[in-house]
Amino acid sequence: MVATKENVLYGPVSDYFLGQGFFVLSGAPKPQITGTSEFGVKIEDKDQYETVDVLAVRWGENKEVYSIAVECKLYATARESAGASLNQVTDYQLFFDEVYAATQSGSLKDKESVLRALGVGHISVNLRSKKAKSLFAAQYRNAERFDSIQNATQVVTRVVPPLIFKDIFGLPLRYMDASHGGLWVAKDIISRVQFNAGGWDKARKTYFAVNIEFIDDLRSIIKHVDRGRLTQCLRALGNKYTVILGIDQIRTDRRVSEPIKSSATSMDVDDLLKKIEREVMIPVGGTRKSKPHLTISTLLYEWDEPLARDDYMSKTRQAIDTLTPLMEVLKACF
Repeated sequence: MVATKENVLYGPVSDYFLGQGFFVLSGAPKPQITGTSEFGVKIEDKDQYETVDVLAVRWGENKEVYSIAVECKLYATARESAGASLNQVTDYQLFFDEVYAATQSGSLKDKESVLRALGVGHISVNLRSKKAKSLFAAQYRNAERFDSIQNATQVVTRVVPPLIFKDIFGLPLRYMDASHGGLWVAKDIISRVQFNAGGWDKARKTYFAVNIEFIDDLRSIIKHVDRGRLTQCLRALGNKYTVILGIDQIRTDRRVSEPIKSSATSMDVDDLLKKIEREVMIPVGGTRKSKPHLTISTLLYEWDEPLARDDYMSKTRQAIDTLTPLMEVLKACF
């Protein structure tokens, strides 16, 4: 068995679930969802995160997160492709409500009965038309393998932010950093100044923030911001909101230095703006090696909190309402 590039299946499978109203995470470009980070889960006895080729999530009828994981395989025949998916699809049944194998169109032969016995569904992709369709459904929460704790801790707590943002803001949205135990979602409000929310499994917390990380946006703010109104807004946020200015290396996740961090109520706005201004100035004849990254954030929820959809929604709306006056000050800079 020699595999060919299975990523040709990602787009058709992603489109299939997007058409049903899911929020989709995959390595394929997606209409109105910017982001190609695949969703990673930590499997016992494996050192690396296992990344799901396509993950589709939405709210179920019971207002709980409903998740579908798809493993895409492309070998010489559909039968070989299905056989090659078996290790991963059975792993994914620990975490997700439903699991599918996606292959090129063609007969699965004896592998169809194997998938059915395992409770794994099958999605067939016509490589010419680039259309996907489900040939038989997956079992919901396989009784032998589904682990509600793994689902709650590795899936639900991470995918709630994009579902809430989709409900509140609608599409388009962008997401990032889903492959290694985290997940962030963002909505651009003015230019690329955004509301975002997310977190990582090591901290087991999700934060909500106003996020500014593009040089042109920061230049506009430095040039046009009403410093008095900005100071007033930060003072009004209270001690639960933190202002962080980090200096990042271009095209890496590495920080050049320790970030400046302060409670919003005690932040020296003039000093903050001076530091940003210094970082957005490119020396004549030089090239930029770093950029500032400014966030004003607060804790949204702990991952160990047993919350319902309405609780997540309420917490997010409250954070948006609290940060909206600040966002209005920033919008006036553009």
